Amino acid sequence: MRCPTFKYHGSKCRMAPWIIDHFPHRIGKYVEPFAGRGNVYYRLCMSDRMFEKAYLNDIKTFKWLKALKEYDGNYDFLPESITKDIYDKFRSMKNCPERTIAEAVLAYNGNFYGRGANITYESANGYNAESSSVRYKNAHRLLQKAILWKRDWKECVESLNLGPQDLLYCDPPYYKANYLIYPQIEHGELLDRLKSMSCKVVLSSYLSTLYKTKLKTWNVDYKIRAATATRQSMKEPKERHVEVLYMNF
Repeated sequence: MRCPTFKYHGSKCRMAPWIIDHFPHRIGKYVEPFAGRGNVYYRLCMSDRMFEKAYLNDIKTFKWLKALKEYDGNYDFLPESITKDIYDKFRSMKNCPERTIAEAVLAYNGNFYGRGANITYESANGYNAESSSVRYKNAHRLLQKAILWKRDWKECVESLNLGPQDLLYCDPPYYKANYLIYPQIEHGELLDRLKSMSCKVVLSSYLSTLYKTKLKTWNVDYKIRAATATRQSMKEPKERHVEVLYMNF
């Protein structure tokens, strides 16, 4: 089975294999307070790492993850191409699993996060209905192993009794990011809470003085990557970013 991926702002589609390489091979509880579309989780399931339970929490994508996990039908409703008419058709549908599930391809490929003025509907980043159907089916199978939550990150972290055998992977909204689809969080509070935890923690970030200062005793790894296709298509400067991974073990 091919590992499914779903593009999303900060989704870690391309970074997931590198991130998983830093995970321990045996994990008790696996927890993501900011799971997004689940890309790191899918890669974990397809790797040689073993975990006992998985908790995926996200206040924004919970509805999508839940619909995908529970939906057991076919995916004939996926459009053959993405046009404005197709987008408007799905947006006008009543709330149903099909509409919710389709949001992943409609929102990203058309960039409908409120910043789509410079995006043409035809430039849908290589969208293909058949391959998207396979991705959805594979993700559906993998999500059966996961417990899904829609909680504030603090409630998510504090509601589980995590110990040394457990792993928390944290990919929060980036510090001082120019554009956020999540409400901004208090990063200092987040870092202090993660430092106090007895479980293993892996934390994704960009270069930041706050993170470097707060986590100066943690292990760190870096990876340089190019700007995403979405940023390039929005005519933002093509630049390279440094992905930073902090680990307390």
